Amino acid sequence: VEDPLTNGTSIGEVNGGRFTSQGWEVVHRTDYIRYEVQPLESGFVEWNNSGLRESNLSPDHFMLFGMWDPSAGDYRANPYRVHLQKLDTNHNRPYVRIRWIANGEQHDEGYNFLDWDPNQTYQWRIEWGPSGGSNEVRVYLDGMVIIQTTYRRAYKPNVHWVELGIQSRVESVVGAIYSNLRIGPR
Repeated sequence: VEDPLTNGTSIGEVNGGRFTSQGWEVVHRTDYIRYEVQPLESGFVEWNNSGLRESNLSPDHFMLFGMWDPSAGDYRANPYRVHLQKLDTNHNRPYVRIRWIANGEQHDEGYNFLDWDPNQTYQWRIEWGPSGGSNEVRVYLDGMVIIQTTYRRAYKPNVHWVELGIQSRVESVVGAIYSNLRIGPR
């Protein structure tokens, strides 16, 4: 999947937000774009964000990205649930967090970073899949690994949704602008 988001449209299911020449902008905490992809046990999701600030516009607007299996139940209790949060000083450290749940096995990891510049474009990349004798997930920010963890159980959703913002959480980062989304096998 490749979706530039800078041409006024998206190949995903768009719910709210607005398109600008820089990309798709979150206007309300309920805004999200959803992509249904072929289930990926080993894959990557990559996108750019601008408009990120040290402090979120509201303390409960902090979800940048999520993926899950809607056929396995509600998002909050889903055994294949992943999300990336951009927190601020209204929360405890670490300020960038990933929750990785693969077949019910949960890992919460983070990275301390607050020095966001709303005029800068940041590149995110999340990679996951088999590595050595287990599985591994890595979160990159501008090409640098900021979070890395291993997990035992494979990430094998039956239905694979990827979301910019997260529909069921209603906590999208207002002001975040997304562009250059890519999803694929690793």
